[in-house]
Amino acid sequence: ILDESDIELADFLALCAAAVPALPTTARKVPFPHNAQAIEAIVAFHGSRGIVCRPTGSGKTIVQAGVIDALSPASTLVLVPSIELTRQLIRSYTADLPGYRFLAVFSGKLPDDLGGLAGGIEATTNS
Repeated sequence: ILDESDIELADFLALCAAAVPALPTTARKVPFPHNAQAIEAIVAFHGSRGIVCRPTGSGKTIVQAGVIDALSPASTLVLVPSIELTRQLIRSYTADLPGYRFLAVFSGKLPDDLGGLAGGIEATTNS
């Protein structure tokens, strides 16, 4: 937990990297053709920023993982509105992005079922 102490960004990122375990390699999902087209379009647009807006179950997470994998950025920020979606993303990314490490930052505790899959930092506004 970070408090009001002054910490340099580089020190914070090093702390985060040390807290996040490396993941085992697992089988990747193969995107459906419409998802592969979306990945190609986003990467062709340089992929520096983007919003994937599609119906539930249409493969948004696979598109995100495909873009991340294709661009191989040093880091990626993915925002989700709930801990349950954090669970889903980490589980999916574990399969779709072998060798990557994940850090979840949220209010509350890292769910026990994600213990070995991601590092977690509890953020709070409490004094």
